Amino acid sequence: MCKIHVIDAPCGAGKSYAMANMINSKLGGFNYIYVTPRLKDFDYFANNLKKTFRLKGLSLKDISDDDLIKSMFNQPKNNGKGGKLADLKRLITRKQNIMTTHALFKICDEEFAELVKERNYILILDESLSVVEPIKESEVCYMDLKAMEAIGIISIDKDTGLITYNTDNEYPPKGVHAKQLYRFKNNSAYIYKKKKLVWTFPVQFFDCFKEVYLCTFMFYAQLQKHYFDFFGFDYELLTIKNREIIPYERQFPNFDKLHICQDEKLNSIGDREAGKKRNSTLSINWYKYATKTQLEQMSNNIYNYVRNKRKAPANKILWTTYSKYEKVLSGKGYTNSFASWTTRSTEQYVGRDTVVYPINVFLNPSVSEFFRQRKISVDVDQWALSEMIQFIWRSAIRRDLDTYVYIPSNRMRGLLEQYIHLSKVYEPNKMF
Repeated sequence: MCKIHVIDAPCGAGKSYAMANMINSKLGGFNYIYVTPRLKDFDYFANNLKKTFRLKGLSLKDISDDDLIKSMFNQPKNNGKGGKLADLKRLITRKQNIMTTHALFKICDEEFAELVKERNYILILDESLSVVEPIKESEVCYMDLKAMEAIGIISIDKDTGLITYNTDNEYPPKGVHAKQLYRFKNNSAYIYKKKKLVWTFPVQFFDCFKEVYLCTFMFYAQLQKHYFDFFGFDYELLTIKNREIIPYERQFPNFDKLHICQDEKLNSIGDREAGKKRNSTLSINWYKYATKTQLEQMSNNIYNYVRNKRKAPANKILWTTYSKYEKVLSGKGYTNSFASWTTRSTEQYVGRDTVVYPINVFLNPSVSEFFRQRKISVDVDQWALSEMIQFIWRSAIRRDLDTYVYIPSNRMRGLLEQYIHLSKVYEPNKMF
């Protein structure tokens, strides 16, 4: 198996700079594929390359970040047959350094893995991938799965539940199951309890690299850790101090300038509902079944916080919700200040000091059950906390500036407050 290095450090600690410096130190001996959530986030990486590289015969002051990236990294283009994936393979064949997105990386295939394996490539992952995802019944139902097994185009391991695509059995491209087979062609899907299906990121796509660097924060709470454990990967834990990569030691963000809204009236909408075993208020299901009055109240609360309590202009606001309810919660003065709650690895919002996080996130139960069936425990609260911290740290707090955040969910606010308390009393030799 390849060498996996997990660089776990708080947002803004200098992971991107450290990666640029590492590339500089190894330049000439390796090729790189740099994978990030969004292509526009390469601008920040380009700036760090500019700080660490010395381009022969050129003055760095006269080189734009875009020109620097173009001279060092190539972006797959959507031209010709096969689109970006085909161009990605072409670049690998030419041993080019490549920049691409999580989305493209997740649809790579066996040919990609073979091409990478034949060359000296290092993978740099900016933030964890979505490595385990439930397969919806609308995509592949159990009856369809059994039908495909019956005609021999897939086989199912009775012990592990692994679904294997049988390449010896050619299936017509316009056959009734053709659209469903793409989920199984990389031998990365599993069936488990109650006839549920999950897709896992093809493990061979990590194994084809010489080395893998994963840059993230709170790795212990993320699905990629459990994924590595499930597949038996060994990984080295590292962190960043003074922009240098060092052996791992647990670090916390600086919370001194984070101000959490404690207004009881505004927060009451996120209290646990009477008779409920867990506080699921403001979860995706709460929004699904919420009354018009409840949704209006949430929208009014956001408006009251950002416009009356904070008196913040639109360019100082950062807010989120589940994508289906963005329009429902939008309001005058903040509608266009929205960002997806899964936003990662960007400095686009560092000037915003008023943050609204009106959701209560839970891991899809199919994913946690998949790991539980394999005796791998997932702490869903820590997972939820890591998701929230990643979002909040897109804002001005990333620059250690005073930042004000409205978290109406009693559960989510409590998780953050407990974590802040832990950061103040943490002793490395006494606590994890």
